[in-house]
Amino acid sequence: MENKFTAPPVLPATRLRNPAANLAILEPLSRRGCGPGLIILVSETGKATSETQRIHGCVPSPLMKWAEEGYTVAEITEVALASPDVALSQALKELEAISSTEPKNVVGIIGKPRIIQNLLKDWMDELTNLLVAYSTALWNQIAPHVDSFSQISGAVIYGDMEGDENSIIASSRVPQLHHLAGNTAKLIQRTKAVTAYSYPNATSYLFGTPFSKDFSYNIESVSHSRSLSFLKPLMNGPYFDLEVIWDEHTYWEFENRSVENTMNTMVQEPYVNHVPTMTGGIGREKLTTFYRDHFIFQNPPDTETYLISRSIGIDRVIDEFIFICTHHSQIDWLAPGIPPTGRKLEIPFTSVVNIRGDRLYHEHIGWDQGTVLAQLGLMPSYPPYPHSVPNAQTQEKLEYRVPIAGVETADKLRDKDAVESNEMFAFDLFEQTYHQLSTMADIKLHNVRPMFELRGRNYIVTGGLGGIGYAAVRSLCEMGANVAVLDIQDKPNSIFAIVENEFGTKVFYFQTDVTKLESLNAGVDKAIEALGSLDGCLPCAGVNCNKSFVDQSWDDFTRIQEINVRGTFFTVQRVVKQLIKQGTPGSIVMMASQCAHIAIPGCRMSSYNASKGGVLMLTKALGVELAKHNIRVNSISPGYVDSQMFRDVLATQSERDAKQPFQAPPLRRLSDPNDLTPAIVYLFSDASRHITATDIKIMGGLDAGHIDGHITYE
Repeated sequence: MENKFTAPPVLPATRLRNPAANLAILEPLSRRGCGPGLIILVSETGKATSETQRIHGCVPSPLMKWAEEGYTVAEITEVALASPDVALSQALKELEAISSTEPKNVVGIIGKPRIIQNLLKDWMDELTNLLVAYSTALWNQIAPHVDSFSQISGAVIYGDMEGDENSIIASSRVPQLHHLAGNTAKLIQRTKAVTAYSYPNATSYLFGTPFSKDFSYNIESVSHSRSLSFLKPLMNGPYFDLEVIWDEHTYWEFENRSVENTMNTMVQEPYVNHVPTMTGGIGREKLTTFYRDHFIFQNPPDTETYLISRSIGIDRVIDEFIFICTHHSQIDWLAPGIPPTGRKLEIPFTSVVNIRGDRLYHEHIGWDQGTVLAQLGLMPSYPPYPHSVPNAQTQEKLEYRVPIAGVETADKLRDKDAVESNEMFAFDLFEQTYHQLSTMADIKLHNVRPMFELRGRNYIVTGGLGGIGYAAVRSLCEMGANVAVLDIQDKPNSIFAIVENEFGTKVFYFQTDVTKLESLNAGVDKAIEALGSLDGCLPCAGVNCNKSFVDQSWDDFTRIQEINVRGTFFTVQRVVKQLIKQGTPGSIVMMASQCAHIAIPGCRMSSYNASKGGVLMLTKALGVELAKHNIRVNSISPGYVDSQMFRDVLATQSERDAKQPFQAPPLRRLSDPNDLTPAIVYLFSDASRHITATDIKIMGGLDAGHIDGHITYE
């Protein structure tokens, strides 16, 4: 695999200096390694000590956060503001002296009503100096001196909407952004443009100060993004290509599958949360373990994503996409505790990715777990309704239609017209008792098309390399199923590979002799291993003997019964054992024949007729016996089928007998595999969910009657 990205560098060491007692300088922690200058004003509790570099629960100190955003940060503590002009002058001097501060002529400031906050870091990414004050009090001490320093280009201040001194914010020549805790808006005196946001759920201006009593992770996160949007245009950055950063991260996750490189695309203490299953990790150590043991190497080999839309903000990438895979192995993060079902999954996802500087900070990934369970075949359509319902005719038995869709959710996201809107509005309780039949008004009609869907299901087809068997394999794949073909040839023929490429499903081939139990069991076991699970089988291996009754030998009869009856019996037996082991429903489709129903003059196939009569009766017996396991067993009975085996029979017949198959059926033609495969698909699908122990005759009407004069008797 050709690498799309070079391996990302490991995280840089923090380059922290303390040129003065109440001044700390931290160079950018971005991969770029340089950025604009940013001054942050903090309280005494945030002074430049080991506390400055603290990261707790993935929440960094203001100094660390702004350095991760790509700024060269100067942190001034509250004590130094006794001489604000001196403190500001020294901070600017230090920033200008550091080679990582680029450019040298613009600075931003971030502050609060009492403590200057993270906002300053956002402004300094591409310009030299911004200021963030985490309190109004801190800002008000330094504001009279800001106008004296042309390098400062903007300020962010945290304050209160009303109350103490923290609600009065001093004016300045530089543009200001105010983050105000409280509900009530108030007029703010303006000397320059001021942008003000209120945060009704914040208890005080300290909502933006990490590790303080009133800190609010979510509210501060909103304010931080707004600060970035305000500051970066003032300083012309720093701007990073967020789309490339996100694509790089997913490359190492899904394509290259490197835990180390994936983690190196993230900040020091990142976190990931898959919302429906609450899986992921908080912090580097736990997230590394999650990626290694439960994510990167658990995604199936056929995993892919189909992007629907992408929105890119100042610090976020929001994707709508369809996550596509086959459930061949247990996927802890997606379906915890659920063994592989072998079902195909197409799940609408939404991801919200927060990027800090040029590395990922967090991912919030969401999807509908209901559609996952539905597509895995684990969501009943009509479970019992456990609550009482006013005005119901009876409370004896109530069921409800689960308002959850399967693959249709992905289909509609991909194509708005693929599925009608609002069809679930018709869902209602289903009321029925053992003593009272439902009226038609009680029955809710379902859409028919989804019932024929076989997407993600897994089947075994014996004798699948030619004729009806191959046609069935192709049709099953067309409807979304994965198929394992068992046949006697050493290798599949050239047309075999076409199916997989045409429909994008999985097709496997295993050389198998259905007349030998050891070979048959080995072939089925290999199929189960390749597919992951089974949903049913089509025993299609069969042979004929075109001889008169008196000429058929012991070996002729034995060969036909071995393949047509015993091979069918033990193929189905092995598949049924697997279905019972899985505890999942299944469908078996047998190949009977018109020869199990009628005898045709001129057809010298008595041993074949006997074998197909056995298959027909086996269908009925198993349909009844296996119903308790929710395994349906049905058969189809083809009439005259245009196949090589049938042409070989015609070649031995008289001219009169050879005409009968074409002229005797009321529809007056031979059938071909295209007449049979829709019935096979139907019997495998949920459209036939109430059909078992049943045979479908596909004989052109020959079982009901024939055209006079076109069946003759000697």
